[in-house]
Amino acid sequence: MKFIFTSILLLLLTGCASLTGKNVYPSSWSELELKPTADGCPRLSGTYNNFGNGFFPRELGKPPSLTEIFRRMSLAEGSFSPKATGRTWDIPTEARAVSIDQTPETLKVTFFGNEGPLSSLNFRRYHYSLSETRFDDLFTCYVSENGIRLRFFPETDRNVLLVPNLYLGGGATLTFLLRATDGSLVVQLRSDSLGFSAVVVGTYLSFDSIWFRYPKAEMSEKD
Repeated sequence: MKFIFTSILLLLLTGCASLTGKNVYPSSWSELELKPTADGCPRLSGTYNNFGNGFFPRELGKPPSLTEIFRRMSLAEGSFSPKATGRTWDIPTEARAVSIDQTPETLKVTFFGNEGPLSSLNFRRYHYSLSETRFDDLFTCYVSENGIRLRFFPETDRNVLLVPNLYLGGGATLTFLLRATDGSLVVQLRSDSLGFSAVVVGTYLSFDSIWFRYPKAEMSEKD
């Protein structure tokens, strides 16, 4: 049943990738880049501070580090998680900066400490295939008028509620990467909720987003 719900959720949200919910990208930040790469992805290559300098809504307090963002995905549950195929992600406890190397088909995320690189994560672009067995290392991209997005497949905060013959619902948080015109990396965490009811006609679908900003990092020659 969980796999069925995840599959339905993925199909429905494929056409809703640009939706943000009530918390839209903050107008006080630099505008999001709207020109995608030739393969339809945001231009993410670069090195960024591990610690953010912006968050929205403001009541969140402070942004998580990028290592924390990736650690949350590494501990995700469900069919798209590392656990589903017994994989683990090598993420350091602490890092100074995070570098992204991007090609049309791959994304490499490298964590840097004071003495150089600590570890890396390798992701590959999703192409529909019935023979696909691993999903935690996949990404896909979306082009829209409110920002070019790259989405990772692992879903955090995943939950499913089933009342037999009455209700099927649940939700998850999706992780998107975008880039601002000032060169900052922007992380959008979007919480999605979906429900089907046998009592009330129709489908319930809602979104809500939180935003974090990570500035470009200056790397020394030894890095």
